[in-house]
Amino acid sequence: EEAAGQGLIAGVNAARFARNEALVTLGRDQAYIGVMMDDLVTRTPREPYRMFTSRAEHRLLLRSDNAADRLTPVGRQWGTVCEDRWARFESRAAQIAGLNAVIDSSRVGSRPMREWIKAPDVAAADLKDAIAQSIGPGGAPAFSDGVIETVLAERQYEGYIRRHQAEARRQAEMERRRIPAALDFALIHGLRAEAREAMSRFRPATVGQAGRLEGVTPADLTLVLVAMARHRDGAAPSMA
Repeated sequence: EEAAGQGLIAGVNAARFARNEALVTLGRDQAYIGVMMDDLVTRTPREPYRMFTSRAEHRLLLRSDNAADRLTPVGRQWGTVCEDRWARFESRAAQIAGLNAVIDSSRVGSRPMREWIKAPDVAAADLKDAIAQSIGPGGAPAFSDGVIETVLAERQYEGYIRRHQAEARRQAEMERRRIPAALDFALIHGLRAEAREAMSRFRPATVGQAGRLEGVTPADLTLVLVAMARHRDGAAPSMA
């Protein structure tokens, strides 16, 4: 699977390169392929690389039940999703929106369903029964089991998911801060030898990549950011 994931990204980018289109990648919060590719770029594997879920800091976002929700729009942009699959994605998205509307407007006994659903002992079967009772026979169209499971997970882990999404946005901001190719890490005053060696070896393209290198601490990143500002202003970094 690891080789297939790399081959998929390589194949997509080979086609895009031939068409003079921008090359693409996946983020660590988008897919396990993104985690794997980033690991291979920023770390030195001591053994053949295996994609364990423990490697992903945002694995709560990278669930198997929401893989199609996460990646079908991306595949559509890349030109790898056919019309049939896109139609199925849109149908599922409509079901998810409809189910969320039912949850927000219904009650289970004396409690709003949106509060009841967050109890850890509420299972997919319980939600399915509650929806049937709320809608009534012949009401809204039935929701698939997959949609019910996904919406239940999103609701029960809503607080944690928001926290992960906020962290992902912060990391995305760091990924947008590109390190000048001409920046010489050897000249950054105060940068520890381990961090200097790692950055000089891997030449991270962004601050986000630099922060994920083994041996690089938040204090090292602060020094890099200062050096980037000096470089942008035209001043050379101080000699270490």
